[in-house]
Amino acid sequence: MSELENAIENEEVTEVKDPVEMPKVNAFEAKARQKGWLSADELKEKKGDDFDPDNVVSARQFVEKGEMISAINQLKKQVRDNDGRLADNNAFWQSQLEVQKDELLSKRDEAIDLADKDEVKKIDIQLKDIEKQEGNLKPTAPQFDPADIQAENNYLASLTNRSQKLFAQDTANQYINQGYAGADLVDAIKLDMDKEFPAKNPRREEATLTTSKSRSKPSGDKATVDNLGDMDRKIISAMRNSNSKYAKKSDGDMLKIIEDSKR
Repeated sequence: MSELENAIENEEVTEVKDPVEMPKVNAFEAKARQKGWLSADELKEKKGDDFDPDNVVSARQFVEKGEMISAINQLKKQVRDNDGRLADNNAFWQSQLEVQKDELLSKRDEAIDLADKDEVKKIDIQLKDIEKQEGNLKPTAPQFDPADIQAENNYLASLTNRSQKLFAQDTANQYINQGYAGADLVDAIKLDMDKEFPAKNPRREEATLTTSKSRSKPSGDKATVDNLGDMDRKIISAMRNSNSKYAKKSDGDMLKIIEDSKR
């Protein structure tokens, strides 16, 4: 046997194995798994005796349902935002009419003192016109969503202090009438709760005072309530006097409401 034949005979034969095929994951499954989706087998293993086949959904159904819920929640937020803007706009125009009415009533009293019947008649016509305009500013009835109500009830139930609970309930009623609901309502209540029942922390109070001082410094030509016209200042005053929601808003927030209402 030649050396070549001898080498071939003694050479180790390496077995060539087929490449291992990885399980294919489609785009829906990959996206669904990121959101916590489990296959039927995985769900059965996790739930054990509590496994219910009716709860099994495909990856596609899981993703599409999640996207639908997200779209619905986004739509709900838009509706709440629009309702809030409508309530603010109504409050602005209602306050403007009240300011105008007060001024006309004052002028009417002066006209009566001067026995100026023509002026009194003229003012009475203007007052009737204001009453008609007030009738057009009808508040929209709030729409209640079960999930929103649950979120509100959960927060109120978490309060154990009687004073805090009474304050929170009173505050909630005020904000509900202004179109607040669900998480937005809870956030608004929490802000008021923090102001009414501040945490006793000396360092926090010191930091708050420092921040307040730094914010109180003038900032050039930045728009402020003081720069508004006489009528707009009276309207803001009327809004704050008639509703605690606006009494707690900053000048910047009130300026935004005025700007939005005049569009």
